[in-house]
Amino acid sequence: MSDIGTSGELHFMALCAGDGITVNKSQTDKNGWDVLIEIDQLPTALTQQTLHEPVITGTVQIKSTRSKSLKVSVTLSNLRKMATSSLPTFYLLMDFTQGPVPSRAFLRHVDEPLIRQILERVNTHLVAGKGEKLHKLTMVVDFSSGQEIALDGSASLRSEFLRIVGSSQARYTDGKQRFLKSVGYEDGSHLMRFNLVGHENLQAMINATLGRGGPIELQDMQIFSKRFGLEDPSSRHHAPVGTLVIEPSAPNALGTLTLRSGATGESVQVDAAAYVSPLHSMLPLSAFQIRVDCGLFEWYVKADGSGAKFASTLDPEAPVPLENLCTYLQVIDLMAKPQGLSIEMDFNGARSQFTVTGGPGFPGFPDVLQVAEALLKTKVAFRDRGLLEVSVAELIQSSQVIQPFFALLNKEISAWLTFSVDGKTEPFECVCLAPLELSIGEKHYLTILAVTGKTNLLPDGRFSIATTNFDTIYKTVLRTHERTADATILQLQRVVDEYTHSLPIVSLFSTIAADGLNQPLATSRLRST
Repeated sequence: MSDIGTSGELHFMALCAGDGITVNKSQTDKNGWDVLIEIDQLPTALTQQTLHEPVITGTVQIKSTRSKSLKVSVTLSNLRKMATSSLPTFYLLMDFTQGPVPSRAFLRHVDEPLIRQILERVNTHLVAGKGEKLHKLTMVVDFSSGQEIALDGSASLRSEFLRIVGSSQARYTDGKQRFLKSVGYEDGSHLMRFNLVGHENLQAMINATLGRGGPIELQDMQIFSKRFGLEDPSSRHHAPVGTLVIEPSAPNALGTLTLRSGATGESVQVDAAAYVSPLHSMLPLSAFQIRVDCGLFEWYVKADGSGAKFASTLDPEAPVPLENLCTYLQVIDLMAKPQGLSIEMDFNGARSQFTVTGGPGFPGFPDVLQVAEALLKTKVAFRDRGLLEVSVAELIQSSQVIQPFFALLNKEISAWLTFSVDGKTEPFECVCLAPLELSIGEKHYLTILAVTGKTNLLPDGRFSIATTNFDTIYKTVLRTHERTADATILQLQRVVDEYTHSLPIVSLFSTIAADGLNQPLATSRLRST
């Protein structure tokens, strides 16, 4: 009987020679392949972008058969070598069912699906302790899943190799190496078992896995490596006690949370992030909850909807964006009378709603909310679209300035400006240029008022004028480092110097050029109009 193995190799090499493929036969088949093929790109395909590309090189293991079946058993040691080679690798089956000359051939590329199948099978035997017997274990390769190659010269073997590998061997190799490093690890590379003792540690684990992160005390820790879902017993590491530090995680869903008062209709909407613990399937139903993070406060909602817990995360001393602070204070104000308050959650288009039916109300801070809203209106009035961060403590501390400042600019209240004028002893009509400033949160809201009216003579010889009639001739927002800058001082002085009016002008900026803006620009006694 003829040696179809040798005959198959000779026919393949002849086929390659006729198609311009260089073939180098292996003298000893120790690494899984019979021949190494080299395919040079056409000179016309050479460009500046492909100068660095190597000759396309691959290895082929040739199988021959007289069986009508296109399935061939190959040892796992051979398959693993072919699968893990950085080169493109192929199995070729020569069909000798019609006689001493092969009638057809099938080319099976060792591609990603086949690599996965090979390595998963090898991994199964490896964790079973049979890693040294791979040369005795086999796996069936089905060539019907490959590409049939005509042996009459009507089809180009060269074209088939190039179709599979592509125009860049380097790109093919990079992609294969990335796949080899990651395959089987889709569900992680390690597994840890442990005991969680005590309610406190259980709660710490729940909180940590709800996106917050943090340390948890564990007992009887066992760590295994795993691949393709199987643990490797030889990789086991054990520790009687230990601390697991969980990093804060990304939310499971993003959306909005809307609170609406059933009594007044007042509503507020905030961006929200929902977190569900990956341990929820192992927790008792009473412990399963969803954490909804709204930035400055959180909701912990029970899975069955039977209850929810509100928790504030705001630090009164920490500066936060003013808009966020206003929203937070409005939420707290609504929570002061929670009965009938509806709360709607919308995450990725899935809406759920519940109504607060009982529970104590929160202590409201309506006065602080009014101050925050006055500051926000001031920011808008100055067309300040930048970030203004302020703490609750600073807001309360500055409340006696913020509200009067906004009210004065809106002519809801008036102030008396007092000043001295050399050579004047009787009341007179004039226009008084006065600066007004609000400093908060590393920003300075500065305006210049042109106050028109008749002055009053005070007993001490000074004059006063009410701000009941004024125009705003200049307003700006300065950061702290800009406030005392020479350019700022010169700009303010220029505004004052270039102002004209039919009435006498009294400027309260006489000391700007000399002293700068190191002190508050003006103080006024305020009264209601």
